[in-house]
Amino acid sequence: MSREKKKRQWDRWSLASVVLWSALAFVGLAIVVMLGLKFTIVFQVKLRQQQESVVVAPEKAVLVRTQQVVPQAVSDVVVLPGRVVADASVRVSIEKNGRVVELPVDRGDAVKAGQVLLRVDDRHWKAMQIKAAIELSDAERDLARWKKLKGEGAVSSSDYEAMQRRRDLAEVSAEAIEVNFSQCTITSPIDGVVDARYVEFGEYVSEAQAVFLIVSAGKLNVDVNVPEKDVHAVEEGAMLRMRSMVLPDAFTGRVDFVAVKGGQPANTFPMELTVESSPAALKPGMIVDVELVRAERENAIVVPFSAVIPKRGKHIVFVVEEGRVVLRVVQIDAITGKNVVLKSGLKAGDHLVIEGQRTLRDGVMVVMESDADREQE
Repeated sequence: MSREKKKRQWDRWSLASVVLWSALAFVGLAIVVMLGLKFTIVFQVKLRQQQESVVVAPEKAVLVRTQQVVPQAVSDVVVLPGRVVADASVRVSIEKNGRVVELPVDRGDAVKAGQVLLRVDDRHWKAMQIKAAIELSDAERDLARWKKLKGEGAVSSSDYEAMQRRRDLAEVSAEAIEVNFSQCTITSPIDGVVDARYVEFGEYVSEAQAVFLIVSAGKLNVDVNVPEKDVHAVEEGAMLRMRSMVLPDAFTGRVDFVAVKGGQPANTFPMELTVESSPAALKPGMIVDVELVRAERENAIVVPFSAVIPKRGKHIVFVVEEGRVVLRVVQIDAITGKNVVLKSGLKAGDHLVIEGQRTLRDGVMVVMESDADREQE
């Protein structure tokens, strides 16, 4: 066989091989496509069956308690801490050196003004008192004799005046010694109670040494420091309500003094109130809350403080609209006890959620239980 003939035969075999392999590849690709399509159809059928088998649970409504917003008049009250003080509190000190020889009272004793509290050894001044009395008596007797002699012209006017000065000096000396003698006995300057005693019987005491603290048992006062921004609301003679942790009921006090100049701390203005009919359990040194009314607000939106939720630097509430809750951002204007006065965020007629709001989300379905419903139950 010639070379050209062999070459043509080889070309025919190569072409047949290419055609055969191309046909096989096409058949294989067709099989793969058919299998993929079958798998996709089966997967979609199964997925549809699973979706059809899932039962969607109905949305469950949350029970909440609501309160309808009604504008009202409210007092803007600021509560200031006050300290109860006695109407008079006197620290009694020694006026003469000496040893304590009489000490008839102790802490807690009720005393009257002028009652003896303490006496130091006064024997020296007693002797001086007797001596001064004798000298005064002699000077008065001599002056009387010299007055008679002067009338008879037996003594000169200058000698008589000298005798008169002697009598006057003796009188002054006697009075000074009497004062020193009286200062050996310490008496109470006011009616009150001995709150503290700083000396013991037989102790030697010195001038100006404090020995007693006497506290008035009468009316009580309350000292308050009013902030600069609130002092405009204070009026002398106004009656303010006060409360104490140890007393079940509130009591009142009359504003008797307001400083015209601010001081420390924090540029506050001292204010003093007199307690009217002070309760028996109220004692000096106790801390009380004084309610100062800064202003009266008309048509204010007042809601319970517990209904307002702080969230990311804001304050939010929930209101019910068409069976679902709506989140509202509110602004607080003032806090009055357990309530807050809102500046914005709510309007009259809104149904505010006041119980159950802590777990709510915007748009949740709810069932309302109002205060009226609870009262009927």
